[in-house]
Amino acid sequence: MDKNKVLVIDDDPLAFEIIKGTLKEKFALSYAATGEDGLARLEGEDPFLILLDIQMPGIDGFSVASRIRDMALADQPYIIFISAHNTTEERLKAYAAGGDDFILKPLSPKEVLFKAELAQETHHDIQHLKASAQEAVTAAEEAQCLGIGMQCLRRLLTGREPGELVDALLAALAALGLKGVAQASTDGGVVTRNTEGRSSQMERVLLEGLATEERHVVDYGSRTTFQYPGLQLLAKNMPEDDEEQRSRYRDVLVQLAQSASERLAAFAPAQAGSGIEDVKLYHAEVLSILGDARRSLSDTAHELRLSLDQEDTLLDVMNETTRRVNRTLQTFIRR
Repeated sequence: MDKNKVLVIDDDPLAFEIIKGTLKEKFALSYAATGEDGLARLEGEDPFLILLDIQMPGIDGFSVASRIRDMALADQPYIIFISAHNTTEERLKAYAAGGDDFILKPLSPKEVLFKAELAQETHHDIQHLKASAQEAVTAAEEAQCLGIGMQCLRRLLTGREPGELVDALLAALAALGLKGVAQASTDGGVVTRNTEGRSSQMERVLLEGLATEERHVVDYGSRTTFQYPGLQLLAKNMPEDDEEQRSRYRDVLVQLAQSASERLAAFAPAQAGSGIEDVKLYHAEVLSILGDARRSLSDTAHELRLSLDQEDTLLDVMNETTRRVNRTLQTFIRR
């Protein structure tokens, strides 16, 4: 809407000349002599203010105002009726038709200028309120996304297995009003689930295919995919007609998918560390068994009445075997 444009709809050329002479320094003016012409001009010119005569041939001012108020305009104009009749009935009809103000003929230039400037201020205030309201809505939506993201991150950080990470991501999708599917892959297997509590073979194949995708985020239609090492996420019904909201959702899901992938990577060292501990225990048990065998062999050699040289030879073989086993296990542990 043009904040300086004024449309005058009046079949009286003299009235227009008075208005033009009064407003031309501050406003851009256009003129229509009939209601039909005024309605046609309205859509193309998008004025913030309409000065509308009531008594005109064809469609009168009341009907024009009613039609304007029924139109699906981005912003409704401020309508000031112009009339030669100062009756209560006339004013009530004007306001009922959607008028914002009323000016009597003969026109007073000072009154016309005052009310045009007042209409401009009102229009500015309304636009400012709309912008503030939209900012408040945007801030609320951003706060909601942030809250959902933080809640999911807490679940991801405390997750102890891939399935818990998948469930946390799906809960975040559901909280955002989205449907989707998530897949986590480790050496221990693949976990695939969707927001409906199941997953189809096609979804599993699709997500496995995403693992080869070089791009981390891909948009196609209402779907957005997120691909990071070991973690694939598909949001099925992303907003298509609100890019700002889609961008907010995308930013949150990128952070969550990355965090889930990093958490998955942290599982591997823990699992590997668990395996090393098992090997260390096995190592200790083997050395203990070999020690028992060495002592048993010494006792047996004495019972067999072997010479000291023969006994030393057997013990040397046993000690060398123990050293070889120890070196082998130590090398494996250090890998």
